[in-house]
Amino acid sequence: MNEANSILKAFVWLIPFLPMFGTLLIAIGFISGKNRGEAGEQQTTLIANGTAMLSLLIVLAVDLHAVIIGIPGHLQLAQWFSSGDYQVNLSFNLDAFALVMMTLVAVISVLMIRFSVNYMHREAGYQRFFMIMNLFMGAMLLIVMAGNVVLTFTGWELAGVSSYLLIAYVYDRPVAAQNATRVFITNRIG
Repeated sequence: MNEANSILKAFVWLIPFLPMFGTLLIAIGFISGKNRGEAGEQQTTLIANGTAMLSLLIVLAVDLHAVIIGIPGHLQLAQWFSSGDYQVNLSFNLDAFALVMMTLVAVISVLMIRFSVNYMHREAGYQRFFMIMNLFMGAMLLIVMAGNVVLTFTGWELAGVSSYLLIAYVYDRPVAAQNATRVFITNRIG
């Protein structure tokens, strides 16, 4: 059982960070000119779908672990900093509610990314859209899994920025830009 928890601890951090890594790969490919235009759509699709699906598979493996061995509970990954008796740890909360929400977020995100491939074909901002979608997926998973305020705040900020960018995707339409600004301000003020 202890070995299963160490294996879980080794892979669980990949759940929110694989989609974020996909964001980084798409951005690097776009900046370097390797996946621009219609020719780069296949590479972008492979990265976006691949990282999202891998994340979903790890979520399903954690769900299977919860069914067979038991719910993992609070999982401490590392210590961020400490000062005297006070310490802030980077940890994930993997209780029953978090597992259900992780599965829901991962399944819906994979379906959205898969559907968007056909819908966004030949759009000017194809790579930008999938870069932001993967960032949004990673941020939502980070919010759901966070075991402390530091990770919750990080996920919340990333979700706020990526939702702003998704709403303002068609930035040449004034309504989209206004709505994105309204959402961004609402996320900041409350």
